[in-house]
Amino acid sequence: MVEIEFLADEHGNQQVIDLITSIADRAMNDEDYAELAARIAQLLDYMKDIGVPPIEKRTLYGISSIGNPITLVDVVKELNQHPPLMEARANWRPVGAFRAIFFYEIDDKGNQSIYFTKAVIKQATYSRDFEHAIVASEKMLDKFFKPE
Repeated sequence: MVEIEFLADEHGNQQVIDLITSIADRAMNDEDYAELAARIAQLLDYMKDIGVPPIEKRTLYGISSIGNPITLVDVVKELNQHPPLMEARANWRPVGAFRAIFFYEIDDKGNQSIYFTKAVIKQATYSRDFEHAIVASEKMLDKFFKPE
């Protein structure tokens, strides 16, 4: 079983949900955002079905917003400099690279709990916003495991 949660920040906002909602809202009138929204939805459905995929299953075969087959490569990636944080990835070049930071736990029965912390849309390989999201996610991770 896989459970996905969207953690609230220090202000009580579920920033990942807020970003996904804003993408979905914009998708109503923008075909590029509709494509990114479709890719994000398929990524989250995939993770809900199988959890954090092992390396050999990190390519997702899906359907574009207009019904064409697509391949999403490396949909999940470790943030090597910030373990145990990882990123869920969905790209659509006209909009950018959606990145949602998360960490997860596995219980003794193999059930996974995935905790999303922060998300951004990157326009370039390096993103100051993404770096800030990592720092904020590390703080959320610390608070999660060491509640005050």
